[in-house]
Amino acid sequence: MEIPEAMLETQQRQMLDEFAQRITSQGLSFDQYMQFTGATKDALLEQVKPNALRKIQARLVLEAVVKAENIKASDEDYQKELETMAEVYQMTVDEIKETLSKNDKAKEQIMEDLAINKAVEFIVDNAKAEAKRLPRRQLTRKNQQTKQRLRRSPLLRRQLPRKQLMIKLPRRSLQLRRQPRKQNNSNERRYNNELSTLCH
Repeated sequence: MEIPEAMLETQQRQMLDEFAQRITSQGLSFDQYMQFTGATKDALLEQVKPNALRKIQARLVLEAVVKAENIKASDEDYQKELETMAEVYQMTVDEIKETLSKNDKAKEQIMEDLAINKAVEFIVDNAKAEAKRLPRRQLTRKNQQTKQRLRRSPLLRRQLPRKQLMIKLPRRSLQLRRQPRKQNNSNERRYNNELSTLCH
């Protein structure tokens, strides 16, 4: 599956932005992280490239499932997602709605993401139903190993790439409501672990 370079670069930047937001929420700026680790932005972008490619490929497959099965998200699904976002960003639902209203395509993009999640559930449910129909004697060790590989596959992971919304939430939404702690070597190790998780 050939992926356009522009699409891959956008996914890389989005993943790096998400990583920067996570470490910022813990009281360390992205610039400070790069100073501590000696990393550069270009090096980090290259580091996340393989995982960015896998996420795009998984997303494209799931979009095909959504289309083939006519999977759609409901208004109730959308409302629940807004409530989740409000909790994550420590904002009210009305504040989230006001922020999203600044982007005409925001709701459409969120609904597409919700449909993608439903496609994942569709695949898992069908795999389970098929497994139940098989005679027990056919569930060999090879079958079990295949099932384990599917569970580890990026296709069935929840953390799928979202289409990047051109929205900037209020700066305070990126900060947890706590005072930054004094940074030390243990913090550096923790941030390196986060980046390692992002890349695998």
